[in-house]
Formats: sequence, structure tokens, C-alpha cells
Amino acid sequence: MQEFQLYHQWQALAGSKKDLVNGRHHLQILESGELQTARGPDFRSARFILNGVTYQGDVECHVTTADWYRHQHHLDPAYSNVLLHVVASTDTHPRPVMHQQRAQNIPTIALPAEMATLSRNVCQAGIEAVADFQELGIESMHQKSTRLEHLLQTFSSEHLFYDLGLQVLGYGCNENGFRLLAERLPWSWFHHFVHKLPQQSMEAICLGQAGLLSEATEYSEKLMFLFRQARPKLEFNSLPNDIWRYSGIRPFNYPDFRLAGWTQLYYMHTSPFSSLNYILSQRLPLNKVRGEIKHFFSIPCSDFWQTHYRLDAQAHKQRISTYFGKARIAEFLINLVIPLAYAMARKNKSTGFMEYLESFYSHIRLPGLYSQVKKRFPFLANNHRAVVVQGMLFARRTYCSEGSCAKCPIFREKH
Repeated sequence: MQEFQLYHQWQALAGSKKDLVNGRHHLQILESGELQTARGPDFRSARFILNGVTYQGDVECHVTTADWYRHQHHLDPAYSNVLLHVVASTDTHPRPVMHQQRAQNIPTIALPAEMATLSRNVCQAGIEAVADFQELGIESMHQKSTRLEHLLQTFSSEHLFYDLGLQVLGYGCNENGFRLLAERLPWSWFHHFVHKLPQQSMEAICLGQAGLLSEATEYSEKLMFLFRQARPKLEFNSLPNDIWRYSGIRPFNYPDFRLAGWTQLYYMHTSPFSSLNYILSQRLPLNKVRGEIKHFFSIPCSDFWQTHYRLDAQAHKQRISTYFGKARIAEFLINLVIPLAYAMARKNKSTGFMEYLESFYSHIRLPGLYSQVKKRFPFLANNHRAVVVQGMLFARRTYCSEGSCAKCPIFREKH
């Protein structure tokens, strides 16, 4: 059994008034709750009666009890409010689990073996729909490039790379914070000073404007001092630090670490997008261009950031070599670099370059998959091609709202 099958069972049993007897537990599912497409528990606001007591809250599903600990949920604050842990009937020894922030056990219930019909929240498209999703992925890229082509009438390509690149840094819960930072630390100011001030001063300014500086460590105290020196040069106030989210995201994506890498990127490359566009414009073999771009983003961490993900935390034992990993590089390519290069190529009527960019876009593979894709499109959850995944995201955003399946080209293909 796969985990997505448990989602179907849980949803099908909701409201059935069936009393499930599981060892000493008696369970009746009143409302399945909302199946989550973002990181965190599988269902929010579920209502169920367990041993005569009615509960409403988070529910997490796993094939086995051990998956709770294997996935590190017991350490993740995003799972601290889980009220019920659901496992497959194949788990012959379901046991309560715990979270480090809670004193009491979280009961574990094994659902019955019989399968239910698929939920309307889950697309039934299978492997035969890969080509259709690829077309939707290309369409998604075209739409992004069209918007960028319009913006190029007002802004330079480097300006757009700065503003939208900050948002890419924030993918995974902090996008809004980085968008606001682009307003508080505008491109007009940043590109004027980035090579006039020392690198550490610019790092202090980025982190200070983000509201992330404190005096928690010796290094952050030093940055705080540099930020106070530079403060008279800044036009806007700092952001409040409570806009940043850390819960439920991987430490590698913490805003402190991301901003340190962003500053260093501009010290390594004076005009980042122009450099990337030049690499692409050479139209190298696809494997080679991928290596060139990886080399471009291979920016070594400074001493402090080799052992820290945030300014106010203790050092960790495992050393980090570079600021940008495979996943973040892929995000930059598929969401910004390729669409922006495509917009410029279309503006210059360079059809050959446009075709090359589409080929490269179709060649990119993601190191991991988004949870929203795995839950919405479980039968294609092992496809790591970026263009197919982007097609699934496009379908979910455009057609998967209730009642829109008949408009989806995937649905029309099946019927």
C-alpha cells in the first residue's frame, strides 16, 4: 500500500457513520478535513470521535508507525498539533507516537484493508498523461515569459532578476517576506552600493533590512554594528522579524542563510542574469550547460555560514560547502532564468534560441517532489522531470478547483 491510498480511505470513511474498532480504540470519522498540498500534516481540521470523545484537528497518515520517526515528524514543529496518527492495516503493531513539544502520546489507528473510490481531491491521471502534462508545463513557461516580456518594457533584465530572484529564495513559505524585502531594499539602491561597500557590510544591510539581526552570537553582533553604520544610507525601515517563518521548512531554506548566499552571489557575479543568459546563449549540449550553471551557483559558504543556518542559533556539526543546492538551482532555472531568457529571445525574434530553451527546460530534473504534487497526482508521483511537474502544478492551479475537471485537457484526453 502507498500513503496516498490511506488518504482515499480516510476521506471515504468520513461521514459513513462506521464505527471502527482497532484494538482498544473505537473511531468514527465525522469530517475528513482538508487534504493539505503544502508541507505539514496530511489533513487539517478533521473531526472524529475517538473512544467517545470528539476531536477536531490535524491528522497524519503513514504506511507504518515507524514512518513518523523516519520522516522526523517528532522533531518538526509543524506536526506538534497532530491529534491522530493513521497507518495501513499492514502495520500489525500500531503504537502511539510522540512529539517533542507534547507530553502525551498521539494515538495510532490502523484503517481497514478494503479500498474506497478515489477522492475528488486526487487526480486519476496515470502514466499515459505524461505527454499532456509536459505540454501544460511548456504552456506554463510560455505564460511566465509573456508576463516577463511585458515587464521588460519597463524594467531591465537585471532588475527583474533581483526582484523575482528574491521571491524564488522565499519559495516554501517565505515568498511574501522576500517580496517585501525587495521593496525595502530596492534594486535602484542595491546595485548602486553592492560593489562599493564591503561584502560583509552588504550582508549586514540585507539581513538588517529583513529584520533578522540580533545580538545572539558574536557574528550577528558584528553585523548589527555594520548595519547601524550603514543605516543612514537606507531610505526605508527594516521589516518586522515576525513575518519570517521557520516552522515546517528545512533549515537549508531559512531566510538568514538564503540572504547570506544572495549577497555573496552578487559579489561573485556583477550581473548574474547577464552571465546566466550568456551561458545559455552558447547553446551547449544539454548535459554540459547544466554543468556550467551548476558551476555558476557553486558559491562557497563563508566560515560562519558553513556551520549555521540562522544567526540566532548554535552551530551545527555538519559543515555546509555552498549556499545553493540542486533544488534551489532548479527553482531559479524553471521559474525565472529560462522564462526571462525566453522573453528576451522572443523580443529579439530569436526562434532558434527559444527552441533551445524549451529543450533545456524539458531536460531539467528535480531532486525531490513537491508534496502538493504527490498528493494531487499520486499516480505520477515518481516523475522528476521539471516540465512534467510544472504541468501538474499548472493543472492544479488552473483546472483542479471544484467543478473544473471537464475543462482540463487531461480529462478531455481520457474521455
